[in-house]
Amino acid sequence: MSQHFRSLPSHSLFRDEVKKTYRLTPFIVTLSGTSLTSIDIENFIEMGLRIIRFNLTNLTRNDKIMLLAKFKQAMKSFCEKYNVPNWPIAISIDLPNACIKTGCFVDDITEVFLEENDLIEITCNTKLWNMCSKHRIFMDDPYTFKLIKPGAEITLGSGKVILICTEVISEQRIMCKVYQKGSIGNLEFFCVRGIKHIKPPLSKYDLNMIEFAKEFSLDMIIMNSVRRTSVLDKVKAFFKNSPMPHIISTICEQEGLDNIDEIIEASDGIILAREFLAYEILNKYQMSAIQMQMSAKCRQRGKPFFISGNILDESIKKGILADRDVFDITNAAIDGTGFLIRHLDNPSHILVAMKILDSICKSVESVAMEKDFWRILDEIKMPANAAEACCLACALAAKQSMSKVIIAPTVTGSTARHLARVAPEVVILTISSNPFTARKLQLYRGIIPLIYTEKARPKFEDEMNRRVAYAVAYCVKHNILKYKQTYVLLRRSTIYSAFPDMLSVHTVSSKLQIGDLALN
Repeated sequence: MSQHFRSLPSHSLFRDEVKKTYRLTPFIVTLSGTSLTSIDIENFIEMGLRIIRFNLTNLTRNDKIMLLAKFKQAMKSFCEKYNVPNWPIAISIDLPNACIKTGCFVDDITEVFLEENDLIEITCNTKLWNMCSKHRIFMDDPYTFKLIKPGAEITLGSGKVILICTEVISEQRIMCKVYQKGSIGNLEFFCVRGIKHIKPPLSKYDLNMIEFAKEFSLDMIIMNSVRRTSVLDKVKAFFKNSPMPHIISTICEQEGLDNIDEIIEASDGIILAREFLAYEILNKYQMSAIQMQMSAKCRQRGKPFFISGNILDESIKKGILADRDVFDITNAAIDGTGFLIRHLDNPSHILVAMKILDSICKSVESVAMEKDFWRILDEIKMPANAAEACCLACALAAKQSMSKVIIAPTVTGSTARHLARVAPEVVILTISSNPFTARKLQLYRGIIPLIYTEKARPKFEDEMNRRVAYAVAYCVKHNILKYKQTYVLLRRSTIYSAFPDMLSVHTVSSKLQIGDLALN
């Protein structure tokens, strides 16, 4: 495998051999398990990691705290290595919410193989949750269990095994025949095609995870199996008097798809879980159309859109980059879609996946988005408020001056988020003294958030000029801007301005000046 993948270029903003093109597309990488080391995390950051999704399921509280400690140690080593005071890597956690899972096998068995045409008993009897075997499997949703009828298609482990229900024995037992053979392990995801899920949202475990996120001020919460906006309102209520993390909704079932417009409005981002939804909807061949429609809806509203499931699965298994994976990633990146790497446990496989995604995305992003830019301008309702008008003017100035960078000092990040919507082909460099704001901006395509740690100057104009110079020096050092290239600056004109209302176009004009201001 390594022989085929070794030739792919690596990417890091901190290496001298960094490529000219900065990757605009965000990745979310899933890290789980107590065996993960701080060195592994540091390697992911070297590869341009922006958002870490910690899978804390089945971990004790001490294990969760130790995992966060490993992340902090990796960040400390990374910052010391490159002599930077801080670097904004966002942390997200996963809430299972209403997802359905199987139980655990008896006698410490970790995996069983189910042969085609084998007869399997499915039960929702909680007394049997840890007594699964080759002939009996537990599922943890007694509410949806009652809706399963003979002929229903059941999928275990995101496509590992497919069963067909043959008989309903009782309210807690059904019999199934194996239609697609394969191996399954403990706590696999359980999908049923064509039925409405009625499992209540927010279990006790979910509530404990929300409290954990609140206690440690985590940046994002990924909500699985979001079917209605009411569950999002309940989660947001927990942070009424605390810093509000980004709430990202994952669409796993048909009901969530039916309510997608309302869910997009209520969420900070959307994830299309292809590994679940493909086994829930009646017509699985609609997945490509669903992905395109959801991507368009999110772009129209300026919300980040990600896909998960079947990302480089075939390439990682075979060790050769499959054409199907390349086409899938290319089409998604063209639409401005981000990627969630969910099911890779081996750190070396994660690094390979990140390297491939990085290479493909950067090559796709070099294609001009002229039509997309004018389409966005046409979609925005007029008249816009003053803040939106400034963002539109900034995007247009970048287009007309052929600038590839917009520099935007920010406090809350709202201006940067709007710029990411109206200027999708431009790198938006934000400067903020609030690390929480900077980390949350990692969710958005094309934004590079910088944390400004210098002591504030008494005069507003001096402070603003210093921050802008800091950003320009960063861009030049890391080949995002070059000598004599133009950039657009959007900032507040005075300390009393409620929003960035001052727009200007500048040229990187002095190598000596940049050298004096360069980051140490």
